[in-house]
Amino acid sequence: MLLSIHLDCISGSRLHLPGKTMRTYRELHHEYTTGEAAHYLGISRGHLEHMRPRGFGPVYSRRGRRCFYRVADLDAWAAQRRWAPRQSK
Repeated sequence: MLLSIHLDCISGSRLHLPGKTMRTYRELHHEYTTGEAAHYLGISRGHLEHMRPRGFGPVYSRRGRRCFYRVADLDAWAAQRRWAPRQSK
């Protein structure tokens, strides 16, 4: 039973636990695909893909050919790039 639930979580299929809402592994661990992360940050997917190999983008993990971004990492990356407006003299 535990093994089948674990494998279902990894494969991304939805789980149904009594009294709980159905969620995928990505939703439980607050991870986004590249497209979802770009939408979350308000930038284009292409821009996020362009930054990734150059080391300018947010921290990501790779599973096979796909990249995943944790929401906490996206928030931290966005917070580092905030600029205060200049004060006029």
